[in-house]
Amino acid sequence: MRLREAVVLGDLTENIFTATVNLQKAVIAGNKKDMEKSIEDVLSTRKNIDNDFDKLKTFVQSEKSNSFYQAMLDARKPTAGREIK
Repeated sequence: MRLREAVVLGDLTENIFTATVNLQKAVIAGNKKDMEKSIEDVLSTRKNIDNDFDKLKTFVQSEKSNSFYQAMLDARKPTAGREIK
């Protein structure tokens, strides 16, 4: 793996972690204001995650790497039939 790919994967991992923490904060928020702020943070971080996936796509050059990339995209698909926008 080259350094550029490692950096993008590191950013992606960090953004996923940040979104997870903010989602947890939204769930345990003691009031509506804190919950809404945490949800805003999740949605903002989701944009960063989308950008990370776009960057990652530029490194896909083989059938094997495309297979891994597609598996990651498939894992992001909503499971309840609804998509967050």
